[in-house]
Amino acid sequence: MARHHIIISGTGRAGTTFLVQLLTALGLETGFTDPTAALYENCNAGMEWDIRDPDAPYIIKNPLLCDYLDEVLANGQFIIDHAIIPVRDLYSAAESRRSVDKHTDRFLFPDVVPGGLWHTDIPEQQEPVLANQLYRLIYTIGKRDIPLTLLHFPKFLENPDYLYRKIGFLLGKTQYEQFQKAFRQVARPELVHDFYREGERKPPLEGLPNVPENGALTRDLYLDLLINTLANTIYQDRSIDPSNAGSFQPGLRAEGRDWPAVAHTMIGVQRLKNVQELAQRVINEGVPGDFVEAGVWRGGCCILMRGILEAYGIADRKVYAIDSFAGLPPPNPQSFPQDSGFELHLHSELAVPIEKVKANFARYGLLDDQVMFVKGLFQDTLPSLKAGPFALLRLDADTYEATHIALRELYPRLSPGGFVIVDDYGAYEPCRMAVSDYRSLMDIDAPIHEIDWTGVWWQK
Repeated sequence: MARHHIIISGTGRAGTTFLVQLLTALGLETGFTDPTAALYENCNAGMEWDIRDPDAPYIIKNPLLCDYLDEVLANGQFIIDHAIIPVRDLYSAAESRRSVDKHTDRFLFPDVVPGGLWHTDIPEQQEPVLANQLYRLIYTIGKRDIPLTLLHFPKFLENPDYLYRKIGFLLGKTQYEQFQKAFRQVARPELVHDFYREGERKPPLEGLPNVPENGALTRDLYLDLLINTLANTIYQDRSIDPSNAGSFQPGLRAEGRDWPAVAHTMIGVQRLKNVQELAQRVINEGVPGDFVEAGVWRGGCCILMRGILEAYGIADRKVYAIDSFAGLPPPNPQSFPQDSGFELHLHSELAVPIEKVKANFARYGLLDDQVMFVKGLFQDTLPSLKAGPFALLRLDADTYEATHIALRELYPRLSPGGFVIVDDYGAYEPCRMAVSDYRSLMDIDAPIHEIDWTGVWWQK
């Protein structure tokens, strides 16, 4: 009886080991139980099987399949259900092999260097060798009519949603939340190196001198520091929230359950990280449009949005900061009875003048013409706002009225594939009702994902 397999192969140095680690963490049949097992320390790769091994698992990863796949399939003993090939810029794949070969101790690997030069001893010949190997593999796949999935590297290592969609055929009933948890467990994008030919080196990010070749790591470190600075988990200011006023409490700040005396946002670390994750997905997936927040308080979330654009060197998107900059208006129970008894307008600490918000942007070096301020009540400003499309829409509007108006005026301008975030969905019943009513009215059935105790998001 013929044996069935799924194969993972290609040029190597393109994330194939990460795929095996992820599938192992998800409990699929890879022949491994530990996602960190069978790795060569010199190249942080391995976890390979020979398909001809009688004990070989269903899912097999091996670049050597480029050499012998056609021969193995000729005898009819094996059936390949699907082939997965990660593809990387050819120069980067070759340069990665050259780098591993150069920096590996030959005393430990006197014959063949794992992850090093392949089928050549001449470093300059690695590109044509890899191109030939990849062609042989794809030719065999086409000849044998094997279903094929190509994955872009490093995109699939940085974007769990992209990878989840691409390999969904393999995941069965695995839910996205389970997949994302396993992804975060094994993904190490900081190990990905950026390789550039002579004269092609990218310039450093403005304000971040001496950026190393690993630009992804530097970008992540910058954004992580920006998030912790915006939430002020570093100097740990007290809470002025009437319900928990007093000294700094890490748990409350992480979940955005206090009103900070000094920090530039009150949404907490978890919801800030959600903004980062969804903004990065917008960038990676090429969703067109600007970023917008309706209800900005001291501006912290919008500052993060602008910081993300800066970190990625993006100059053709804007950030819209929309607010009254005078606090919340009194409820209008005649038109919106859902807001009856809602008294957030009485809290003067929620009113932050636009001049103060702009000054906060300037403190981070992020106040420029990519930030657009829209001042006034939503019902006065949004209907006539000449802006859009949007790729990321964040609502921090609190009331039924404000949430309803923001959705009515801004959601139609959200690009397909864009994201909407609602900050107060779990905290305030009027906000939740406004979201539910609008989704029902517009027949929106996209699943709602929880961020923490109050924030949610969905994808259009």
